[in-house]
Amino acid sequence: MLGIVCAMASEAKPVLDLMTDVVPQSFAKKQFYLGNLLGKKVVLCVSDIGKVNSSMGAILCVQKFGATTIANFGVVGAIDPSLKIGDVVVGKSAMQYDFDLSLPNGIDRGQLSNFDDKHISLTQKYVDEFAKLGYKICRIATTDAFRYNADNVAYCRECDLAVEDMEMGAIAQVCTLLGVDTLSVKSVSNMVDSNGADEFNEMEHDAISCYAKVIPQVIEVVYGKN
Repeated sequence: MLGIVCAMASEAKPVLDLMTDVVPQSFAKKQFYLGNLLGKKVVLCVSDIGKVNSSMGAILCVQKFGATTIANFGVVGAIDPSLKIGDVVVGKSAMQYDFDLSLPNGIDRGQLSNFDDKHISLTQKYVDEFAKLGYKICRIATTDAFRYNADNVAYCRECDLAVEDMEMGAIAQVCTLLGVDTLSVKSVSNMVDSNGADEFNEMEHDAISCYAKVIPQVIEVVYGKN
């Protein structure tokens, strides 16, 4: 079963609008919706914003509701200047660049102690299918802070990170540890620069409508063609 994690209710709305036979449940101050999405059984979680919230939402989708694949839908800020607001991007890996043990341990910033690579890979079979469909494939930077910092942007570009969110790195971490498939389909709501917050407030709704169009393809990729 597919579990879908969205940080905000606004990001979850296009999924919920397509669902039928919906049974809402609340658990751990998070809202879950069991039902059918385009004929397939899913659980949708509105996790709230941030790495702890989103990773907890993913874990509960797996352990409480039986999800075997986790998809993260939402909006992202663009670090790569070639990206435009409204572009739909599919993640091939995610990195928590604000995780930093370089001072005490001398390891690279973003490197988790129980992983071999600071870029945590998402499920390759899904990445390959979306690449065939022509979507932009990129590495995701994850942080718990929505703010512009030129040094952070420079580091993310050095690490080949094209977009920034507040969820996927943590979701990828817990799903890898649980042995669960993961994918990320998001659209650009703003550039990661000094105007990012204003752009986000202005363009969030339009950006959400862009990835909403991809939901049928997500179902087809995860469940296969009927």
